[in-house]
Amino acid sequence: MVTIPSEGGVERSLLSWLDGVGWETHGLDGGRGAGVLDEAYERSNCEVVYWDLLAEQVVALNEDVNAENVGKFIFAQAQSRRRELNG
Repeated sequence: MVTIPSEGGVERSLLSWLDGVGWETHGLDGGRGAGVLDEAYERSNCEVVYWDLLAEQVVALNEDVNAENVGKFIFAQAQSRRRELNG
């Protein structure tokens, strides 16, 4: 009989593989891996997005965005996505 992989099993396998190829991983010990990022970026459990991390990456990936205008950029993108979702 074929067994269907569980979400947790797939997650552990993927984390193990990423760890093996040199990525920094959290949660292999069975703990909540996001806790490390929650603490580093002061994210509460009710927030879905790591806003500070998102801002860092937007600045790093887009030469037209800097620390002064990243908030405005992220807000504009969020508003645009909201309009698309609402049709």
